[in-house]
Amino acid sequence: MSTNTIEDQLIAAIEDFPQIQQAAHSPELQRLQHQLEQMAALIDLISQIESASTSQQACQQLTDYLQTYLGVRQVTVGLCASNTRHCTVTAISGMNSINMRDNRVTMAQAVLQESIAVDEFAAWPVTENTRRAGLLAHKQYATEFGSNKLYSSPLRDSQGKIVGAWMFSGVAENMDDTQIQRFIKAAQSPVASAIGLVGRTQKGWLLQSVQSLLEQAIQKRGLSLGLLMACLSAALWIPVHYQSKCSCVVEPVERRFVVAPFAGLLDEVLVLPGQLVEQGQLLAKLDTHDVQVQIDQMQAKILQAEKERDEYLASEIFGKAKVAQYEVQSLTLDLDLLHLKKQELELRSPISGYVVSGDLEDAEGMHLEQGQTLFEVAPLDQMTIEVAIPEEDYSYIRPEMPVRVRLDAFPLRLIEATIQSIHPRSEIVDDKNVFVAKVLLDDSEIGLSPGLHGTARIQADRYPLGWNLFRRPYAATLNWLGW
Repeated sequence: MSTNTIEDQLIAAIEDFPQIQQAAHSPELQRLQHQLEQMAALIDLISQIESASTSQQACQQLTDYLQTYLGVRQVTVGLCASNTRHCTVTAISGMNSINMRDNRVTMAQAVLQESIAVDEFAAWPVTENTRRAGLLAHKQYATEFGSNKLYSSPLRDSQGKIVGAWMFSGVAENMDDTQIQRFIKAAQSPVASAIGLVGRTQKGWLLQSVQSLLEQAIQKRGLSLGLLMACLSAALWIPVHYQSKCSCVVEPVERRFVVAPFAGLLDEVLVLPGQLVEQGQLLAKLDTHDVQVQIDQMQAKILQAEKERDEYLASEIFGKAKVAQYEVQSLTLDLDLLHLKKQELELRSPISGYVVSGDLEDAEGMHLEQGQTLFEVAPLDQMTIEVAIPEEDYSYIRPEMPVRVRLDAFPLRLIEATIQSIHPRSEIVDDKNVFVAKVLLDDSEIGLSPGLHGTARIQADRYPLGWNLFRRPYAATLNWLGW
């Protein structure tokens, strides 16, 4: 249904108004009056949608308008990706931004997706004239948020293509439930067509601008071409921020490694990766059999040396007694070292935090080399992102510059921060010479884990657009020429 068709119906209804007036106070007249009001509202709504510059803006205007007009608690609209039936929440009345991790948004998206699967107008609670099966998400949403009424339907354009879905929750007691349902069903097609038109206009504005410039250049030939070249040349001098694209990895700010103090057998493992441990907590034990044997032997040697000392004293051979006493003291020191070594075979956490690495549950009985890393312990309340700055960009980057990070694990989440410091010495990362920059993050709300990889874009100083576009090719040409 197009806007022109609605206008034609409205004009025809107005022309017939004298005949309608004769039936004043009749139910038929009231029904026609409601239809006229709905047509006028729909025309106004379509006009607002078509005046929007983006699909998201059109959906936001749509939800805010319908919330007020229909008197419902909330209106939600979702759009489908191109050539798919996967619907994503795009706008919610009264909300300027959409948090996809919000429980209300997640459950609303499930309702929209269920509406597309049902492929018809749906209502909860169900009535005799509405569908009963396949509305589990509708029921859960209405129960969770206390909605006395819940309506939904897919949005099909004039060609029958599904472009999205919408949902209406919470109908006021003084509103006509039947009139709301009629309006929703009548508005589906024109609203879907209007939103689709806005999306196509948004998508093709750049192509239309280029096409317009080319047409003008062909018509005016030399003059237009000269003006176009002049505009392009002037545009190359526009200052824009240089963007350095870098790889990055998430690491804890503080971390400690627990290593094997001596070569030996791993006797027992008491923690697993991801477990929270306190400072001094026992993590693992090494086999103490060999050390205990050495302790027993040392104690036997001390007893023997003490016995010889006592015999020399009884025989009044004081010189040899003194030597025997020194031997006892030396053996006692060796015994103390063995006891200390036995204590060090109990591996304890040097700090409080999480066990980041060290899955040794199946390694009990394995032979360990001295200095072999067994555990990594780190507190996860504060994380740092290590950004690998390419060598050719190092001279343009400095601390305090803003950086935007997208991690592979959270592609829809943009992390904004600033560079804290840059290592003065380069490193080899993935066979490339880079300088590592530190970006400090407060992880109280982000929930990052060590080892996550992603891409960072550092916003450097402003340079002419031509410099940004042709600096690298120019440098590569000079390098190829051997300059």
